[in-house]
Amino acid sequence: MNRQTINVVIDYNNLFFRSLFTTPAKKDANTKYFQRQQDINAFVCKLCKDTINILQNHFTQCRVYVAMDDKNPWRRDILDTMPVSGYKANRTRSEDYDWDTIYHNSNVFRDLFTTRTNACKLEVTRGEADDIMCLIKEELFKKTDDNSIVFVTSDQDIRQL
Repeated sequence: MNRQTINVVIDYNNLFFRSLFTTPAKKDANTKYFQRQQDINAFVCKLCKDTINILQNHFTQCRVYVAMDDKNPWRRDILDTMPVSGYKANRTRSEDYDWDTIYHNSNVFRDLFTTRTNACKLEVTRGEADDIMCLIKEELFKKTDDNSIVFVTSDQDIRQL
């Protein structure tokens, strides 16, 4: 009997933010969240644990793809010209977080993850992970007989696929 290969496509940015906002971090009047090294360490550990949990507990025999948002996705061009209602209108970037440190550590983790594992990193200039997931779905459907693709995300845009 021929064993089915499962293709797992992980929405890295979705996993990143879920891990970030579920990591306990401290802040006082003079600091931002994730300025303390121990908070950064806790976040990176949480991101690693969440990623490893997904792979070890659910997908042991699989081909893994990691879809990643570009730093300047095309949707920002459109959303910046729209009235402040509707899609992501209520989202604001909190100044309570040390975003430079957070993104630096995210880049370190994602580079390690994609260079030290068998995962295939998927990035498209100006693209977002859900765009990439749509493209990879089409390619995998063409190349596999069993169409066994699992998407790991909680992004509601996935319903479009």
